[in-house]
Parts: sequence; structure tokens; C-alpha cells
Amino acid sequence: MRLGLVARICEWRLGRGTLHGEKSSETDSLAPSPFLSLEEIVLCLQRIRSSVRLWNNEGGRQGYLRYVSQFLSDAERMAGNG
Repeated sequence: MRLGLVARICEWRLGRGTLHGEKSSETDSLAPSPFLSLEEIVLCLQRIRSSVRLWNNEGGRQGYLRYVSQFLSDAERMAGNG
């Protein structure tokens, strides 16, 4: 499981870390302002977990991945990559 990556992203959203470890990068400068509170991060993770359960119950093991893929396709298209 990628818990280390999730933790790094959460720390970045809290304003307490960088996305790329010790190195600073362009992506790190894209940090949201204002930063999220710890409570907001926990609520977001709980919401994601709930959504994963719902869509996996609806569509099997790949249910959530199929569900979110439509949004990733839309985001890629909006970014001009699709």
C-alpha cells in the first residue's frame, strides 16, 4: 500500500512538508493556500474511504477505479493532454 505517499501529500496539504522529500520543486510551489487543517484532511480521507467502499460494492474490486477514471480523463482533457 502507498501509505507513505498519502502521508507525504497530507503533510504538503497541511503546509508541513514537500512532495518530493528534501528537494523543493515547481510542484511544491503549487501548494494550496490557505493550507488545510488536520480535521479537514481527516474528513477528506474518510470521505474517500467511504466512496471506495460504495463504488467497490457497486462494481466489484475495480469499481472505485472505474468511477474515478472518468474524472481523471476529464482533468487530463481540461489540462490539454487528451
